[in-house]
Amino acid sequence: MVAKTAFHPHVHRYTAPRRGFHLLEALESRTLLSATLFVTPAVPPDATHFQTLQGALTMAARGDTIVLQSGFSPGTFVTTALTQAAAAGATFLHTAAALDVGDVISIGNNIGGDTLERNLITAVTALGPNDYLIALASPLLAAHSGSVVDANNGTLGPAIGLAQGITLTADSGVVLPFNLEIWQGGASSQTTLANLNMGAYSLLIDGNGSTINNCTLGRVVVQAGATGNAFVHNTFNIATGDGFSLERADGTLLDSNTFHVTSSSAFAILVHNSANVLITNNFIQTGSGATAIYVSADGTGSTSADIRNNILQTTDGFGLVLAKSDTTASLEARVQGNDLRANAIGVYVIGDGISAGNIDLGGGSTVFGASTGGNDFSGFNLTDAGHFAIGLFGTGGACYIHANANKFSPSNPLNVVADSQHTPRPTARA
Repeated sequence: MVAKTAFHPHVHRYTAPRRGFHLLEALESRTLLSATLFVTPAVPPDATHFQTLQGALTMAARGDTIVLQSGFSPGTFVTTALTQAAAAGATFLHTAAALDVGDVISIGNNIGGDTLERNLITAVTALGPNDYLIALASPLLAAHSGSVVDANNGTLGPAIGLAQGITLTADSGVVLPFNLEIWQGGASSQTTLANLNMGAYSLLIDGNGSTINNCTLGRVVVQAGATGNAFVHNTFNIATGDGFSLERADGTLLDSNTFHVTSSSAFAILVHNSANVLITNNFIQTGSGATAIYVSADGTGSTSADIRNNILQTTDGFGLVLAKSDTTASLEARVQGNDLRANAIGVYVIGDGISAGNIDLGGGSTVFGASTGGNDFSGFNLTDAGHFAIGLFGTGGACYIHANANKFSPSNPLNVVADSQHTPRPTARA
């Protein structure tokens, strides 16, 4: 992804005739009314009814709601080419064929110095035969001449970008036929996705303060710098690769979601160099050799996570991995009230050779407060390289973690606790 900017000031943006002001009193300020737009084949196109989501996005403004209805058209995702060279920093392209507002496009192909980059279309103007002026959400990172412009994005597939700060929802039974991206920028803050079924397609978050709730999702990636996004009461169905990935995405909330990850050796939730991440009340079930939650910090990164009241089931994998790779990194976690019984390894803590950071499984202190314990490790009855309730590896002799007031099967919990002095270190995917 590239850094995103606001819409170009010289691009005309259509304003729906439905907009109006509500006058409360003669001297009071006027309030812009939000609107509901429908994407449907059942009603002829007008100011509030459209055949495609791209069509609705040409009219949508911040605060509007777009409803996808059964039978809506996915639109036409065109592959075309530049008709004029475009300099690095440009916010316009000239193409031989028309594209649609809302299309996420790939420009270039990484061949012969033609750098591949992606951008979002915010306006399209026909200038003449085989000449269309395409306005972009972000300045180009590289110069392009004669480049391919592809709305199908090669093997990634077509994607629609949302940059208006709208609510997107769908009627029951509607399955989206494309990827979605919440684009970075001031207007994209507080975008809401509700009651969507993404099917096999992916969701990429690059904006701040968005809410995704009651959706059926595939793979989700929260990009570097995207902060304060919330995922609540969603179902994740992951057949290939990792499920939910955070990269320097502070303030992310994952609450009351269900994860079904059938791909082997995958991460259901992957948190990297992200602070103040809340992972609460989720049910996670994975395929063979997988990891339910992997939380890491490296380089000069800082990660802090509050992991509470989750049910983690990998059968022969890792319930929770906490990894601090560098002495310059910072890792802090409160782990409380989690059900870790259905895993080969409950909690696996890996340090940087000296310290593992501040890990509290019960009785310690963190920025989130003290863990009261309550993690359920019952069912762990032995300790070897592939089975233990809690393991601490890759640290100096002075490093320890708090793990009081948890539930263990043996009368002596140390019988199911592992460390590098007594147990071979297991192999976890990094």
